[in-house]
Amino acid sequence: MILLVKLNKVLELEMMVTMKVIAVNGSPRKKWNTATLLHKALDGAKSIGAQTEFIHLYDLNFKGCTSCFACKKRAIPPRLSESL
Repeated sequence: MILLVKLNKVLELEMMVTMKVIAVNGSPRKKWNTATLLHKALDGAKSIGAQTEFIHLYDLNFKGCTSCFACKKRAIPPRLSESL
């Protein structure tokens, strides 16, 4: 009986832990296929109690690789962006 009570408490604690799901849209189109699929995935995660967040990379001051080869010339790669 004591083992069963402890098992129930462990299960209750596991259910209290909240999952966070982050979807990152790398497409410049905010309402097309990629964004739609990501939103559907977040809706599914939200339906089971997860916290969700949607990020559009094109809303950030994000500059990716410019193929400058600085990473090949130095041992430490350059910083790409401060807003991430």
